[in-house]
Amino acid sequence: MSIGTQHERTGIKIIIGFDDEYHAYRETLAAAIRILRPEAEVMTVEQEKLGGVVKRFGPDIVIGGQFKDGDLDDVRAWIELALDPTQSTKVRVDGQYSEVVNPTLDKLLVIIEEVAQLKRMGDL
Repeated sequence: MSIGTQHERTGIKIIIGFDDEYHAYRETLAAAIRILRPEAEVMTVEQEKLGGVVKRFGPDIVIGGQFKDGDLDDVRAWIELALDPTQSTKVRVDGQYSEVVNPTLDKLLVIIEEVAQLKRMGDL
């Protein structure tokens, strides 16, 4: 098996979408994930364009601010990050919903790894 084929089979597709006022946050989070998960394909997008990009890119997980109804209909895993550290961040992975307060990058990476494992097992 070639490396390219393996990458396509085990890589995870991630979209990070925040409003433009959080552009630096969006791009920094994407850069950190690209460094720490080099097999991941990470795309950033402005929040208002999220729905269309989700349909075209087919992500395994979406990380962003408040999502609009319909934007994530075909996405089985998402993290709705609360930008206020006192508010709960909402997480859904394969139908399982949870909330965490002020998650660290490490916690986000644990969730991403869970999604990657589900994808490798063929559950996503």
